[in-house]
Amino acid sequence: MAPTETAKGLKSLFGSCPPLPTRAPKVLCRYKLVKAGDDDMFSPSGGSSSDNRLDQMDHWSLHLSFDEVSMKYRNFSKFDIPTNEWTKTIQREWKILKKDLPDTIYVRVYESRIDLLRAVIKGAKGTPYHDGLFFFDIHFPQNYPDEPPKVYYHSGGLRINPNLYKNGKVCLSLLNTWYGADNERWIPGESTMLQVLVSIQGLILNEKPYFNEPGYEKTRGSHHGENQSSQYNEYTLIYSLTTMVYTMKKPPKNFEDLVIGYFRDHAHRILSTCKAYSKGVRFGCAIDSGDEETASEWFKSYVERYMKTLIAAFKEVGAESLDEFMPPTLTRSKDKSFYHHSKQFCRIFCFATLSLALLSSRKMMS
Repeated sequence: MAPTETAKGLKSLFGSCPPLPTRAPKVLCRYKLVKAGDDDMFSPSGGSSSDNRLDQMDHWSLHLSFDEVSMKYRNFSKFDIPTNEWTKTIQREWKILKKDLPDTIYVRVYESRIDLLRAVIKGAKGTPYHDGLFFFDIHFPQNYPDEPPKVYYHSGGLRINPNLYKNGKVCLSLLNTWYGADNERWIPGESTMLQVLVSIQGLILNEKPYFNEPGYEKTRGSHHGENQSSQYNEYTLIYSLTTMVYTMKKPPKNFEDLVIGYFRDHAHRILSTCKAYSKGVRFGCAIDSGDEETASEWFKSYVERYMKTLIAAFKEVGAESLDEFMPPTLTRSKDKSFYHHSKQFCRIFCFATLSLALLSSRKMMS
């Protein structure tokens, strides 16, 4: 069942949602792990005025039956009081997150809405997601932990991974949204929210996401498989850069300070990498390695062209001294070449996405 848009702009399977409280929630904890040198940017206490606004969960989708949602959700929002055991279970999750979160994952929780949680994962080095910020909304159902949490990805309308859909769906065995061995699925009382976040970072946002698709793993190591994986990484890098711009222009609520400060701090490194890509350095190769294998022509043209958009977005968040990265004015012939490859990119990626969807459907039906 597709989500419906309400007057408030929220998307939900249960139609028009009751308005969220207008009173600002108390932010119970802003779990952040920062590296040396970041302290001036991200203060452990306080924060922007956005901390005093309730985080509305845009495009939220609960994969439950209509009858169940109609009954449980309305009762919960009007009358229900969470059981002590349910509350204690979520508070235990908070303690685990606070103690063991890696320094590339940030989490926000709310005292007034303990069933909601928002996380941002930094793309790891060596992956086509490097230096990006990827946001996820989490909802703890009433029968948690018997049922896994519901996770929604902020896609911005882009399909950057076979396991992350445009509509926000996250396919992961641990969430019971994908098939897998019993020990890979959600185990009540044993599986944790920390495991979910780490799994998304390590198993989904990995260095070769092409092989995430069922049926493609068997081609790993073959000339055809590795070539297809390299092409997919180029497409993914473009979408990752696009996601950066989208995130800077519309940072998720209560994470404005993190988004602005992070990209202002990392603008030079990101643009230096893009400049190397535009010169032909292939993804996954060291910039000064002298590797003879170069990136495709369309990818070089696309990155060079898109750097102007990146620079404009970085300047909007306060990054300075970026003129050295501004690419030269494109000649008419090069401009035509860019558009030719852009169209080719769109055709190829749409075809690849359709093929992956068909293969996935057949796999699920068999």
